Amino acid sequence: LARAARRAGRVRVERRAAGRWVAETTVRGGADGSFVAVVQPTETSRYRARWLGAARAGGARVSRPFTVRVAR
Repeated sequence: LARAARRAGRVRVERRAAGRWVAETTVRGGADGSFVAVVQPTETSRYRARWLGAARAGGARVSRPFTVRVAR
C-alpha cells in the first residue's frame, strides 16, 4: 500500500475484521509525507490509514477506507 500523507510521522494501517478496525502494521512516513506499507491479505479486505500523534492540521486523522481484492 502506498499513499501520500500531509506530513511525516507514524502511520498505522488498519484492517476491518469482525466489525472493527485492527492494527495491521505501523510505518514511518517520509519527509515528503508519503508512506509505504506491505500487507499480505489472504482474502479481500478493507483497509485504512491512521496518522498517529498530534492531529493533522486542517483534516481528519484517518483515511477513507479502501478495498484490496484478492484474486484466486
